[in-house]
Amino acid sequence: MSPAGKGHHGREEDLRWEGIRQQQKPKRDIDIVHKAVEVLATRYYTGATGFVHGAGLWNVANTLEALANYLIYTETPPAAHVEAERKFFRERQALLGDTCDCPADAIDAQLSLTAEGLSEDSATAAEMAISLAGIGAHLFTEYNDDLLWWALAHARMFEWTRAPRYLVAAETIVNYTFEVAADSAVCGGGLWWKGAEDNNPPHAGKNAIENELAIAAAAKLYRLTGTKAHLDRATGLWLWFQQVGMLNSSTQLINDGIDTNEKSANFCKNNEGLTWTYNQGVILGGLIELSQVTGNASLIGQACAIADAVISRLTADGILREPVPDGFVEDPHNHDAVQFKGIFVRYLGYLKSHINAGGCFGGRCGCTSDAVMRYEVFLFANRASLLANATDRSAAGGELGPWTFTAVWTGPFNHSSALAQTSGLDLLNAAMAK
Repeated sequence: MSPAGKGHHGREEDLRWEGIRQQQKPKRDIDIVHKAVEVLATRYYTGATGFVHGAGLWNVANTLEALANYLIYTETPPAAHVEAERKFFRERQALLGDTCDCPADAIDAQLSLTAEGLSEDSATAAEMAISLAGIGAHLFTEYNDDLLWWALAHARMFEWTRAPRYLVAAETIVNYTFEVAADSAVCGGGLWWKGAEDNNPPHAGKNAIENELAIAAAAKLYRLTGTKAHLDRATGLWLWFQQVGMLNSSTQLINDGIDTNEKSANFCKNNEGLTWTYNQGVILGGLIELSQVTGNASLIGQACAIADAVISRLTADGILREPVPDGFVEDPHNHDAVQFKGIFVRYLGYLKSHINAGGCFGGRCGCTSDAVMRYEVFLFANRASLLANATDRSAAGGELGPWTFTAVWTGPFNHSSALAQTSGLDLLNAAMAK
């Protein structure tokens, strides 16, 4: 691909994309995003318990990161975190009484969540984020990808608040996961998807997702802490990821994992599994973080190649979709695929912002000169389809309300869930990101 600033499309093509971008660009009015957060908080979330209805552990971690992004993109001051924390601990103490491990100073403090111009919407999002983060600080699961989602969510909360405990939580999770899941005996490296220390419960699967998450989390922690062990983990894992062919060179998409069955002819090779959209998204985050800490411009070029492949291969009329029938995604018993598209666009938003901030190394990264404009046009088109076709159109005050989202962004509205709502919020956030 041509370097940014030297694209083969030329100035006329750049102007064409800029015209499309300006036509589709949503107004800076963020009322719709506020309303989407309000639906998430009022319909799917239960106060001090931090319970998100119909969501598993990894889903809740993604809801937390979506809320953190909302707070960052709406420029909610970090001071709101302190006030939200006080309110959370007071409610929790009222619920649990003497069994609550709540700081006395937080319980006794006077609340002023709407002080200094903080909107009610931002206050609601901050309170919900504090509550969800409390879940992630006390969890254990044998699924290593679930743990790593929480590491990234805590790291994003740290980027908003600069509160050290979020960074500690993220590091604790990453250190533990590498300790119990990293393995070089089978296929020369990588992390197991499932299983814990001493193979109890037994290890299973070396999939793309847990390894992408580990690359992204370790590289980000090196950027935030300077601890070299994190950098060594991230760079070593990315090298292995490439060597085993997890990234399909013929499509520039990432398949589901590698075959770890020693009797298979495809042992330790790409399993040719489905190219889920979230696998294409998380690796963008890993490549962004690695490029920042290593200065390797080509990593952003690889990120653009993956993003371009998604836009070319995993869309219908320009709208993002999974490589499976829509009915599978809409299935109310499916707690996975509903969330995937939101994760991809979240990371596409990160890529767009990174390049906008000079992350293409002065045009040396290998992305085309119109990359940012094309990504914005793609995000704006998906946002428009979500709001026009995949949003409940019933009158306000109905059972669901007009800012409740369904799973398939081309529509029609089928049913909603916390997962579909979070996925839609991720899209609104990404379109809003600078």
